[in-house]
Amino acid sequence: MSSASRTNGRPALAISTLPPLDLDLPATGSAWLVCPDCRNWVEAVRGLVTTHKPGGRRCAGSAQRLALDLTPAQHASRRVAVRAQLHARSSAPVVRTGRAALAGTARQATRRLVVKVDQDLAETAARPSLKARTSMAAAFEDAWLKVKPVPVPAPVQRIAARAAA
Repeated sequence: MSSASRTNGRPALAISTLPPLDLDLPATGSAWLVCPDCRNWVEAVRGLVTTHKPGGRRCAGSAQRLALDLTPAQHASRRVAVRAQLHARSSAPVVRTGRAALAGTARQATRRLVVKVDQDLAETAARPSLKARTSMAAAFEDAWLKVKPVPVPAPVQRIAARAAA
């Protein structure tokens, strides 16, 4: 199967053309963006928008190739500039401490998670025959938490076991 058959056939979408507030491009991990077709937050994996089904039907923006023409630092500077313009319109100055900045990042991540959960709930409500799907990373994390650590014998016990054999 060629990689061309895995895409939706459209030309690659440059992430620099997306509004800075509709894109989350962390230094590590997956990028998240607002799908231009359905306006839902979706994850981008390996340069492709993941398949998503708002309302139970596959979105035409699924499997859209992305041209990653911005670095995370460049995107962060664009995002800061847009946020500064938005805050400049308000009359009250905004002062953010380090703790407030971290809280804002946590709120943003929570918002993405809530949107994703709401989308999953809408999908399962539309098609109750579907089982809840999780990403492979979430499945591995759950499995890792369920595994009990293997007891490691003390060094003296290992030496005694070797001597007895």
